[in-house]
Formats: sequence, structure tokens, C-alpha cells
Amino acid sequence: MRVQSPRRNTRNWIAALPLGALAVLSLLMPGSAVLGQKAAPNVGAVLNKCQNCHGETAQMSHLSMASRDSILKGGDHGAGIVPGNAADSLIYKRITGEMMPAMPMAPMPRLSADEIAVVKDWINAGAPAFEAPKAAAPAVAAAATDNKTSDGTLLVFGSYSERRITDADRQWWAFKKPVRPATPQVADARWSKNPIDALVAAGYYGKATGAEIKEDSGAPAGKVKSATVTGFHNCCKKCVTAINASIKKVNGASGEVQPKAETVTVTGDFDAAELAKAFEDAGFHVKVAAK
Repeated sequence: MRVQSPRRNTRNWIAALPLGALAVLSLLMPGSAVLGQKAAPNVGAVLNKCQNCHGETAQMSHLSMASRDSILKGGDHGAGIVPGNAADSLIYKRITGEMMPAMPMAPMPRLSADEIAVVKDWINAGAPAFEAPKAAAPAVAAAATDNKTSDGTLLVFGSYSERRITDADRQWWAFKKPVRPATPQVADARWSKNPIDALVAAGYYGKATGAEIKEDSGAPAGKVKSATVTGFHNCCKKCVTAINASIKKVNGASGEVQPKAETVTVTGDFDAAELAKAFEDAGFHVKVAAK
């Protein structure tokens, strides 16, 4: 009796299997349908990439991607998935860029086409429960230097780290507490009830209450024959009226500003410092260049 080798028996057994069974068997082999091909990504591993921003440590938009139940629960924008329907699922729309902003967001890399396909197939298959590896714990550095390391109070994911806001950063205007500016004084008390009304009544000029104006107009001491005044605000008819009234207050001075003009020439025989003060008293911080 001739004895067949085990290898030949295995080949005969596989050959006798129906085509459907062979297809199932191929899925159980290492790689994909053909030996040697790279294995398709696991949905748990793909969704794990989302846990940097939607995991146990951080849950942006109150969404956790740690489990099927948490994804179904969703966050601020509703359920993450519609089991059996990837096209209507929020997560699928985000990772494909159909809905903006696309996910994952920078600096995290976008998912590959294969990874997106895995998520799509998983949702269309009813989104069965999955096991995802835990997201890597934030790295904690021994000391914080140059805003690039963390002492545990900042999130760090791979090469990405939250920026530490320093005292120098807080000097930027956006970090400073807003301060209400002084309200212009107006003659008619009815216009003083609301700061905006007071600005309108003053024509965007006026002497601010409690404001100290530094004298740096550059006006020379003594009388001059001509001077050019610059630096005033001139947006409307009331501004024009206030500028011309300031000039008339100065003995021996004459001149008239045009609407929207940025300069005005004053002539006559007048005191330049007195001219600068007249403008300052009206609420205009000006420069006076005598000729």
C-alpha cells in the first residue's frame, strides 16, 4: 500500500472544498485574500486614532470614540454613526471631508483610503462592537521649556503639544481685560445718558472726562505767522465744526478745514502753543508745525 505524504493530503483536501469555503478560508489566512499581501487595518485600530481628541483624556464636542456605545451616544452634534448606513453617519462624513471640518484635524495626519474603507464597511455591517487599543497616555516632561514640553497640565500627543501661554503672551491685547474708555462730555445732558449717544453728539471729538493729555504737539513758543495742524480726527460735519471753532478761539488766527481733510493751515499772527491747546481742549490730539 502506498502512503501519501501529509503535504499531498492537504492539497487534496483543499482541492475538494467548494469555492465558497475556499473564500472563507482565504480570509482566515495571514494578510488578505492572497498570501503575502498586507493585512487590512482593523477598525478598532483606525478608530483609536480618533481618541487623541475624542477619548478618555480629551472629549472635544463631548464625543468619545472609545467604544461602540459612546459613538452611538454621540456628542454636541448628535450620534456619531447610523449602524448600517455609512453615508448618513457623521463620523464617515467627517473622515471623508464631505462635512467640514474634516477629521482628524491637523496636526494629526488624515486617514488613508484603506482606513476610511474599513470604517465604511464597519458601519455598513451594523457597527459591531470592537476592541480598540488604549490611546497613548500624554507624555509628561520633567520640565517645561520654550513652550514645547508639558508638566502634566498640557496635552501631548506624539509630536503635538499644547502651547503654554506665558506672562509675555498675556501682554497681547486679546488676553487683556477690556477697559471702558472715558465718555466725551457734551453740552446737552440728554445725549449723555448713553456713551454711544455722547460720541455721536460730540461728533467723535470732545474732551474726555478724567483723561490726561500729554503735551507733545511740537508747537514752538511765541507767535508765528503760519502753522500746519495735523493728527486730528475729521470724519463728519461736527468734526469740521469743532476744528474750525478751535481755530477761531485763538487770537489773531484764521483758517478753515475742509471735510475729510487730514491737515489744516492756520495763518495770521498768533501763538502756536495757544493753538495747540485750543485743539487739545476740544479733544483733538494734534501736531503743530510752524512755518
